[in-house]
Parts: sequence; structure tokens; C-alpha cells
Amino acid sequence: MKSEYTELLNDARKKRAGKFRRPLYTFVICLAISIFLWVLVRFSKDYIYTVEYHLTYTQVPDYLKWVQEPDSLLTLSIKVQGFDFFSEEYFRASDRSFEVSLKRLKLRTNAENQLTGFLLTRNIAMEISRETNYPLEIYSTSPDTIFFRLERKLQKRPAMLKVL
Repeated sequence: MKSEYTELLNDARKKRAGKFRRPLYTFVICLAISIFLWVLVRFSKDYIYTVEYHLTYTQVPDYLKWVQEPDSLLTLSIKVQGFDFFSEEYFRASDRSFEVSLKRLKLRTNAENQLTGFLLTRNIAMEISRETNYPLEIYSTSPDTIFFRLERKLQKRPAMLKVL
């Protein structure tokens, strides 16, 4: 009697498990499709993304030295599509540095006999956007201007030789 009873219970479990699997598979497939569509919708939207670039200054004339180090961090607020945002954040290298040439920097002498100049960071941001692989729409830059304070290096004069 016990064996018939256990067979009856095992038979009922198999039928119930078989009936339950089909709706479970259907639910999992529908869930996967809905998540995929949700991700596509999210990636198609535009986002405002903040990126920080470390600036290094090149082509500083040899006869000049820094009085005060200029800002070395440029923060850009850019508009990107979701996929570009995701790939920039998680797949691309996080080394965000940019070299700024001071070759064309116009310098003026101030009252303290120091040379001062400035660069608008909007121009630097445009150069950065030209170098990236996808189009950027730049909303803002911080700081908006980078100021430079330099002074001339003192050159050592050769010692005069005494003639006897």
C-alpha cells in the first residue's frame, strides 16, 4: 500500500513540474525581452556627463619659469547618448589627459614685472572634442579661463677672467 501511495505522489509531482515549467520559461523569455528593450530605450536618450581632463602644458619657452602653477584640471559637461556614455564610462581607458601648447600664448608684463597670460578653456574643450571618436556637444567648462603667471629666469653671466 505504501509503494502505491509513493508512486501516486511521485506521479503527481512530475505532472505538476511539467505544467509549471512551460509558464516559467515563457516568463523568463518575456522578462529578458523587456529588459533588452528597456536598455535600448535608456541608451537612446541623451545625458549630461561630466568628464575631468588633466592638463599638461607644453612648449613653455626655456627662458621662462612658473611663478604660480596654473590649473591642471579641466571639467567638461558634455551631452552624449546613452551608449556613448556607457562605453566611455566602462569600456574606454580612464586616462583622460590633454596636452596644451603654450606656443601661441600672448604674454603681457604686469606691474610686478611678471609675465601674465590667459587661455579660454572653451578653445581647449573644442580641441578635445575634435580628438574624440564621437561627436560631443559641450555645455560648460570649469574653470572658464586659465591664467598664467611666469617670470624670466635669471641667467648667470660668465665670470670675468683677470688678466695679469
